[in-house]
Amino acid sequence: MHSFSFPAAVALLGCLVLGAGAPALAQAPVITSVAPQANTVAAPRSGPVTVSFSHPLTAASAGALQVHSLQRGGRRSRGATPATVNGNALVFAPAPFPFAPGETVHYTVTRAAASTGGPLARPRVGHFTTAVGGTGAGYFVPGTAVPVAGPAKKLAVGDVDGDGDLDVVAPNNAGSSASGTVSVRLNDGTGAFTAGASPRVNPYPDAVALGDVDGDGDLDLLTTSRPSGGLTGSLAIRLNDGSGTFSGTQDVAVGSMPEDVALGDLDGDGDLDVVVGDYAYAVYVCLNTGAGTFGAGQPVGAGTGPASVALGDVDGDGDVDCVAGDLQDARVSVLLNTGSAQFSNGPDVPVGSACNSMALGDLDGDGDLDLVAGYSVNAGVSVRLNTGRGGFTGTLNVRGIGYQGVALGDVDGDGDLDVASTSANVASVALNDGRGAFGTTRRVSLGSNPNTNSVDVCLGDADGDGDLDLFTAHQSTSSVVTVRLNQAQPLAAQAAQAGAGWALFPVPAHGTVQAVGLPPDAPLEVQDAVGRSWVVSQTDADGTVRLTLPPGLPAGMYVFRSDGQTRRFTVE
Repeated sequence: MHSFSFPAAVALLGCLVLGAGAPALAQAPVITSVAPQANTVAAPRSGPVTVSFSHPLTAASAGALQVHSLQRGGRRSRGATPATVNGNALVFAPAPFPFAPGETVHYTVTRAAASTGGPLARPRVGHFTTAVGGTGAGYFVPGTAVPVAGPAKKLAVGDVDGDGDLDVVAPNNAGSSASGTVSVRLNDGTGAFTAGASPRVNPYPDAVALGDVDGDGDLDLLTTSRPSGGLTGSLAIRLNDGSGTFSGTQDVAVGSMPEDVALGDLDGDGDLDVVVGDYAYAVYVCLNTGAGTFGAGQPVGAGTGPASVALGDVDGDGDVDCVAGDLQDARVSVLLNTGSAQFSNGPDVPVGSACNSMALGDLDGDGDLDLVAGYSVNAGVSVRLNTGRGGFTGTLNVRGIGYQGVALGDVDGDGDLDVASTSANVASVALNDGRGAFGTTRRVSLGSNPNTNSVDVCLGDADGDGDLDLFTAHQSTSSVVTVRLNQAQPLAAQAAQAGAGWALFPVPAHGTVQAVGLPPDAPLEVQDAVGRSWVVSQTDADGTVRLTLPPGLPAGMYVFRSDGQTRRFTVE
């Protein structure tokens, strides 16, 4: 039998229980918070992305935080503006320019985040939406009819030439587009557009997306093509040189009837991957090598006709899941990601009827991603609220609004996500009450024939005033993308304030001036204070006009003359 003195016994007990005298074991970091929180809908545009950890990080961890914009700047955490390590945190500040108003920003924390105890065990992927500004309250007035080279089923908006405003890309889907081209229309900063490049893709291009797939800081172009009578569909990847000129030859097979495309980091490695909705019974997953080249599309079963797709972390586990709308059945399939781009089927979500389009966003302010789905029978949008784990409940169907295209954004500037949709020659805006209910719907005229059959909608700041404007694509012989500008008041109120039945805005003017409520095809003229003529034009068939003022026009007072009446306005 051994004997111990009392002090020795106490020392031995301390070593056994407390590990006294033994070196502390280093531990790998754990993410404790992300700001802005995932799925935030009104994050400050100039605010940092901050990821906090349980332990101090190594200097080499800076490259672990990758931040992607799909509207301006592409991969923002690169070159002169990478993320930085600050003790227990990774921080990315959006410099030298803020995020775009109302855009979705994607972030990934890869396993390159490490402490002295080892790397992060599992990547974290998420997104948030930035706040809007300006004076727009969800009243849309005539803007521009942007000519494109062919009827467009889909469109995307983003700053493709790097000058700070949102440009338009629209695949040319019929007629001469058998050769396969995309119309690129460049914004002058005021919401007026001129023709840019016409990148060649595959015959009969359909869906389109913009995103920085090669990580060089500009927005690249991805389109799907479904050749008439062909058996093989394709995804074309065309890389941007930074000026809005696209080149490249990579094409990936993605089934036989690809209808939709979405971008997101599916495998947590910091670059953007692709999913394609193929109407012939599958969703195709294409993983990025990191250099903007993609592996073969891998099919994932999803219903009977998954023609629309959207990406987001619907079950709150830190990876990107997929939802696929079924064009044959009244349901949406939920595909849950294991974290490595492997998917399992969650419970299907019943919707109003066959699903034409959809989007994900936090509609009720509880921090998870809800679902809106446009449905064709009785024309409307189904709203389904997330339980927090990727299950969706509710029976709300907002009828009588568009269903061909659906987009989410804060159009009235109250801090929640509203629903924009389109079909025929009308767009609709359903305003959110902040709890996922939509009691107010406004209809937006897209013009009379031939501007008919609007089939897709996007939201973005076309004229640089900080609020969200409305872009719609038209699959008709008119071959235009229409732009409707967001205003603080309806047209009737603006005309009433003007006092004589028609209105001129904005006042003061910056680069453009618009008039509404005039007779159709009415002559007009803009003169300076001493009677010199600067602009001569006429209104359109709806009695509206949008004038781009001459470059270098001196600031001061001007006179707008039309229909025997005048309006004075200032130019700043």
